[in-house]
Amino acid sequence: MRFFHPVEHVADKCTLCYHRISQGGNTACAQACPFGARKLGNLRDPDDPVSRIVLTQRIGVLRPEYGTRPQCYYVGLNEEVR
Repeated sequence: MRFFHPVEHVADKCTLCYHRISQGGNTACAQACPFGARKLGNLRDPDDPVSRIVLTQRIGVLRPEYGTRPQCYYVGLNEEVR
């Protein structure tokens, strides 16, 4: 999400809450999501709940043809949305 930087007084981009996850926390958007639809996890850990979802359910990414190796996965993504 974009936000207004309080010190620099400019609109800034989302950093995926690097300052929070580097200290073992969760992203603000995942924490605020009332339905638990946003999750952050470690794909290298096979016991991580997010890793299990990616390995066992039908997931998709947006614009894989660009070759950017996106790491944002969508459960049940339809071809029409891609």
